[in-house]
Amino acid sequence: MTMIFIVLASSADDFSIYIPYFTTLSMSEIFIVTIVFLIMVGVLCYVSYRLASFDFISETIEKYERWIVPIVFIGLGIYILFENGTFNALISFLL
Repeated sequence: MTMIFIVLASSADDFSIYIPYFTTLSMSEIFIVTIVFLIMVGVLCYVSYRLASFDFISETIEKYERWIVPIVFIGLGIYILFENGTFNALISFLL
């Protein structure tokens, strides 16, 4: 249960990353994305719990977490910005 609360409490940064994505969706698409998000949070909690039970994996993640987390978030942010045409809009605005 603690793992579920930690994931839900740390979801605010996830929403801030996905705002450009959500603004391009219709209401029905937002509903579908929300349902998929909630299902995947449950899957993420379960998989994380199972992976953390392996000593080798948990030790490796703890050792390299300061590198893994920023790379994942920066990569995801860049992908979302490219996918939504934010970089093209910024370049056309500056030129």
